[in-house]
Order: sequence, then structure tokens, then C-alpha cells
Amino acid sequence: MENTTPQRDIVGLVLIIIGVLLLLRNLGVQLGIGEIWPWFIVLFGIAFSAMYFSDTSQYVLLMPAFILIVTGLVFAVCTIFGWQYMGKLWPLLIMSPGLGFIVMARFGQKGSALLWPGAGLIIGGSIILILQSPWSRFWPWVLIVSGVFLIVKDLRGRS
Repeated sequence: MENTTPQRDIVGLVLIIIGVLLLLRNLGVQLGIGEIWPWFIVLFGIAFSAMYFSDTSQYVLLMPAFILIVTGLVFAVCTIFGWQYMGKLWPLLIMSPGLGFIVMARFGQKGSALLWPGAGLIIGGSIILILQSPWSRFWPWVLIVSGVFLIVKDLRGRS
């Protein structure tokens, strides 16, 4: 069986997208570039993922894949529901390279130092998301419960 090449995967993806857009137009759905442009960013991310899966030694492709997919989805949400949501969703843009680092560590260099920057970006982005949410007033409780958990776990380990 012949292996697929990344170029063939990308061309296949482009053909599928063009076909879906033409089919939607034939069905009477009017989509302009203003509504669909974020999906091209997502597609580039999927293309990077396809290139990784065609040559798994190229795990560095996972970083741009996750950055582009998450960014494209954030932009898609904003084009559908309104750009006022960017004020709440922008921490996801910080978290996307963190996710890329963690996936690279998982599928590439297992046990590598890539986990630390990934975890830092995801935790930092999560904290910002929480702090700007209605749940932010409960944030001190999360710290208190976490501290109690660590102390109790340490006390159990000593006995």
C-alpha cells in the first residue's frame, strides 16, 4: 500500500472544503469570506496535523497545528457570535501553544522539558479565564482547598 504524502493530504483537504462550500451554495446557503475566513486558519492547522501523521518523527508540526486550530476556532466563534467575545476568549490564544507543547511532549520527546512551558501557559491562561469569569469570586476557595489537600496528603505520608 502506498503511503500518502502531506501534499496529497493538503490537496485532499482543500478539495473537500471547496466541495462543501459549493454544495452549501447550491443549497442556498450564502456564505461570504467574512464568515468563512477563520475556517481557513483551522484548515491550515489540520494540514499541519496531517503532515505530522504522515511522518510522526516530525512532532514539531504539532505546535503550529494546535496554535492554528485553537486560534481559528476562537476567531470562528467571534465571527458567528460577535467580536465582543474576544474580550473573554483571548486567554485561549495563550493556552494554544501550551497545548502544543504538551502534545509535542506526549507524541514526540516523551518525558521532555516541553511539559513545563506547556503546563505554565495552560495554567496561566486558565487563571486568566477564571479571573474574568463570574466564578472568579470562588478563586480563593480553590487555593484554600488545594492547600488543605497538600497538607493532609503530607501528613498522611509522614504517618
